[in-house]
Amino acid sequence: MAAARILDVMTEPVLVTRLERALARAWPAAEVDRMDGWELRAAGGHTRRANSVNPFSPHPADLVAAVGKCERWYRERALRPVFRLTPISNPAGLDDRLASIGYVEDSGTWVMVGSIPDGDAVETTRSPSETWLAARGAWSALSAEYEAAWKGILHRISGDSVGFGLVATPTGVPAAIGHAVVDGDLVGLYGLIVDPRLRRRGHGERLSRGLLAWGRERGATTAYLQVHEPTSAPAMAMYEGKFGMGRAYEYRYRQAANRQDAPG
Repeated sequence: MAAARILDVMTEPVLVTRLERALARAWPAAEVDRMDGWELRAAGGHTRRANSVNPFSPHPADLVAAVGKCERWYRERALRPVFRLTPISNPAGLDDRLASIGYVEDSGTWVMVGSIPDGDAVETTRSPSETWLAARGAWSALSAEYEAAWKGILHRISGDSVGFGLVATPTGVPAAIGHAVVDGDLVGLYGLIVDPRLRRRGHGERLSRGLLAWGRERGATTAYLQVHEPTSAPAMAMYEGKFGMGRAYEYRYRQAANRQDAPG
């Protein structure tokens, strides 16, 4: 197996910041509160991206008190406190503080970036069609509570900057779905799912290329996506090997254990 292509962005925090802001806008929470530069996001508990603290700069002066306030904010919403940690998270001692009070670390997710590859744009809609939603429901079951939160996120991103795409078999059977979000010169891929019965037949690659080409038609020049390495090794290999994308940076979550809130 070829070595992973890891981009040198540690000396380019501006790039990481741009990507982080685009990621937040592309997956908008129902509620966002701010504590200095920290963003507290909540969306009914569906996906940690929309239900976690994003500790940007400037950070609160009193770290212990700030963590305690975040915990109370999430407990008030019946959510477990979660922090999303990236190379630009501040302050530097936050990860150690969370570990010291029992926060559990999850495996990482890579943000991959690269030029937009060749491909023909697929037909998209500004909001998910009934066929798209039916396929999503059939291939990735959600509880009724999480489904409502997920649909709320999709509703908040519907518009000119988003394209929901679907590719089908020659007989018209839906084979893969996903959507892309354009943010300036960036286009991100989100929620790609292939019918489990039709995997390894090129449907995911075709849809990925088509959605990125759709983004290029709207002014994007750089593609990005998020890949959870432990569960998506084949996808990561495809984007590295066939699309020429590289791993820009990794983010992780620290989640509160079942315990009382930290002091402060």
